[in-house]
Amino acid sequence: MKKSKLGLGIFVLAVTFIFSVLASSDAGAYSASVDKTQVTQGECLVLTWSGFGDTCNIIVYKGTTQWVYANTQAYYQGTQQICTTEWEVRSDYKIRVEQKSNTTIYIYSQTFAVEGPKPHLVDFLINGGAFSTTGQTVVLQFNFTTADPTHYIMSESDIFSGATWIPYTGNNTVNFTLSSGSGMKFVYFKLKNAYGESDRKFDTIEYVSINYYNVGGSVKDSSGLGISGVVLSGFPSDSTGIKTTLSDGSYLATHVVSTWSGIITPGKSGYTFSPISRSYSGLLGNMSNQNFIAIPNVAYSWQTGVWGECNDTCGNGRKIRLVQCIRSSDGQAVSDNYCTDTKPESISYDCPELGPSRLINDLGGEMYE
Repeated sequence: MKKSKLGLGIFVLAVTFIFSVLASSDAGAYSASVDKTQVTQGECLVLTWSGFGDTCNIIVYKGTTQWVYANTQAYYQGTQQICTTEWEVRSDYKIRVEQKSNTTIYIYSQTFAVEGPKPHLVDFLINGGAFSTTGQTVVLQFNFTTADPTHYIMSESDIFSGATWIPYTGNNTVNFTLSSGSGMKFVYFKLKNAYGESDRKFDTIEYVSINYYNVGGSVKDSSGLGISGVVLSGFPSDSTGIKTTLSDGSYLATHVVSTWSGIITPGKSGYTFSPISRSYSGLLGNMSNQNFIAIPNVAYSWQTGVWGECNDTCGNGRKIRLVQCIRSSDGQAVSDNYCTDTKPESISYDCPELGPSRLINDLGGEMYE
């Protein structure tokens, strides 16, 4: 009877020991977790564990294969940074934390994945960071680190609506066409490779929409006759059209950019023009009737005739002569307005001239010798 009681006690102790061992390996009694379930190759994660009564071993598994073994001096609980430099790219990593003095007491962390490095977009600029552009096509410049991209995507939509991924060919500058219409434009950009996408970046630029207009008119003389061969200088170099007047005096400059500012000056030997020039500061539309009057550069001078007879024989007489403005090119008399210097006298009151033998008798207004 004593023997059977002793045997029963041993059996109970054995069962209790086995049960305690099994209970020690029960994952519910301990905790172990990592702070990330997905890391890029080369990044680190943090393992946290607790509930153990002794120093623990840390073992990294890939799938069911023990891969890396490490020791830590943490007691009961602890944290440890684990870095994935040169780890394989796979999705079935896990970490086992076990009590060093009794390896049957253990727990696994959740499974996590190590992915290959994806490109990291460092910077992104439109036209080198310019504030504005008059060209609808701009240049996007970007730089990246970590890994080479296989594709890029760009759009004025922050969710890249309607945009498609474009193969990356090694060039870090690409062209992009802005939407029409002046205003501030937002352009968004991302990279990707087989392991994932970069963060999205954006830049802004003000687009000043450019239009082109015509500027034309005529150059005629004061009688309305067109003057040919007059050169209209000052138009932008990329404008086209007729910038030297035709036989009827007309000209028409075409494809003049709307943002152009400048001064148009007519020129032809032998002429001056009114107005001397025309100024422009941006165009809002086609400009017609930009006319000039051509004035021939002709010399004018006063021509004087001989004095006529004195109209009186005894004091207070006067004599006259013809004074007129003459065009030197053909001797034709023209309006006095063309002669700019002082007009000579056409009337003289210094007559009759008095000689030494003449006496003037004021009585009766008669003159006697």
